[in-house]
Amino acid sequence: MRSFICVGAALLLAGCTPGGGPVKVTANLDYANTSLGYRNSGVLSSGQLMFWDLQTNQLVTVPADIKLQSKRPTRRRDLEASQVRGFDFKADASLTSQDEATLKAAVQNKVKFTVKDAQRVDRRQIFTAVSTAYTDAKSRGENPFSSWRVDDATANPARFKFVLLDDEVRASSESIELLGERTASGSLIVGGGDKGGISVSFPNSTTAKCSGDQVSCYINASVFTVFLNQSGGLDYKPTGFDREALAAALRDLS
Repeated sequence: MRSFICVGAALLLAGCTPGGGPVKVTANLDYANTSLGYRNSGVLSSGQLMFWDLQTNQLVTVPADIKLQSKRPTRRRDLEASQVRGFDFKADASLTSQDEATLKAAVQNKVKFTVKDAQRVDRRQIFTAVSTAYTDAKSRGENPFSSWRVDDATANPARFKFVLLDDEVRASSESIELLGERTASGSLIVGGGDKGGISVSFPNSTTAKCSGDQVSCYINASVFTVFLNQSGGLDYKPTGFDREALAAALRDLS
C-alpha cells in the first residue's frame, strides 16, 4: 500500500485568494516524470507501442505484439524517485505565470518518492523486437503499414513519432515525502506568514498503483521516428523529446 510522509517545506510564492488566504492547489502526480521514469498509474506496460501526434499531444495505442527481451534484473533494494516534473494541478484562484513556474520548481525540488523492495528491469534490442513484430504482422496477412500508422509517420516524421515503453522499476510499495521545513495536513506550504501563499495538496486519488509483488511502478519510454528500408521493413531514428509533454499525453491516454 502507499503511505504519505511529511517532513515539510518553506517556499515563497505571491499567489493568494481574494480574501487574503492561501491559494489551494491540488497536484496530480499521475504519470509524472521522475528520476526513475514515469509513475505508472495503472494502464502502462513494457512493450506497449504508441503513436504520438506532437501537434495535438495525443497518444494512440498501436495494435502491436512486441515481445521485449530483458537484461538481468538488479537486486531488490529501496530506491528514491526525485526531480518530479510534468505533473498537473488545479488551483482555486488564478496564479501568475511566475507563480506557476515557482510552484513547479517547488514540487520538482521538494517532493520525492521512496520505492520499497525495488528492482530495475532493463530491456535490450528494442528495435529488433519492433521489427520482428512488424514482420510477423505482415506474415499473418495484416497491414501494419496502415494499422500501425506507419503511413502517417513516414509522410510527416516531424509531427508523428512512436513511443515504446521499455525499462521498468518494479516494486512492492511507494511513499511520498515532502522535503523542507513546513507542511500542514499533508500539504506543501508554499509561502510565508499567516496569509497569502499557496497550499499544495497531494490527495491519495493521484497516487499510482504501486502495490503488490513486484508490480510495474515506474516505466521509461523510447521515442523514435520510423522509415521504410529497401526491403519494406522498418528502420528507426531515436529522437529527443519533451518529457513533460509526454507525461501530459499519458494522463490523457488513461
